[in-house]
Amino acid sequence: MKSSLLSVGLLGFALLGSVTGLRAQTIDLLHDASSPVLTAGSYTYYARGAWSGTANVDATPFTTVFWPGYSATAAYNHSGTSTGLTSNEGYATTIQDNGSATAIPITGNIAGYSASRGKLTDGSASTYVSGWQGVLSSSGTFDILIDLGSICDISTVRISYTDSSGRRWNSTVGAQSVYYATTLSATPADSDFTLLATGTTTNGASAATLDFTGASTVSARYIDLRLSTGSLAYGGTSYGGILNEVYVLGAVPEPTTMAFLAGGAGILVLGLRRRRFQG
Repeated sequence: MKSSLLSVGLLGFALLGSVTGLRAQTIDLLHDASSPVLTAGSYTYYARGAWSGTANVDATPFTTVFWPGYSATAAYNHSGTSTGLTSNEGYATTIQDNGSATAIPITGNIAGYSASRGKLTDGSASTYVSGWQGVLSSSGTFDILIDLGSICDISTVRISYTDSSGRRWNSTVGAQSVYYATTLSATPADSDFTLLATGTTTNGASAATLDFTGASTVSARYIDLRLSTGSLAYGGTSYGGILNEVYVLGAVPEPTTMAFLAGGAGILVLGLRRRRFQG
């Protein structure tokens, strides 16, 4: 009986060791070729407010989709066409994203565009998005909601950004923030999300990186970049900072690991039951 108990105990220790060995490797979920997010993921731009004629007025979050860009006309139209702006935008498609639908695929062919990925996940520092006027809350914020397609283990969210004359981010300490959620309401709400971390951009930075790392790894399907710009005034001197790229560092839980653990737990239970019966 003692030997049986010892065997069951050793099996338990072996399972614990195997869990560590089978733990999925951390990768860049938005760029690594092995990531399933590349085929299942997408991201969407959401306004947090609108220009009232005298100031930015808050709106219900996650209800108004927009595309980044700057219009040189009197109206800041971020949703008039599939490219997000009317045809006379001041910077053509340079600062727009490769989007022809509400949600921009992380990868895969996008109808009407030569690029096969959204600009935030194409791996290129030379492509970028900007132009946030007319979609900001009273505090200058907007959202980029990333759907990873399935629940992943997230350790760090990283953005590559540029801050320059006429393209400013809000450099107040902690002004930038990232939230996460495993599930969302039918109409997403702020209450669905938990704060991962806050961050601070640097004035004059060029293609700099900013990491958002929580106290521990979290499990999430949705990542919300809640960013704050330096363009609070309609027709002001800044159209908001440049966003070059977004990275999500984490791992996808492997089904084989869960199956292994379930099988091992069954063996442990069987061993304990047999010991009890023999006793």
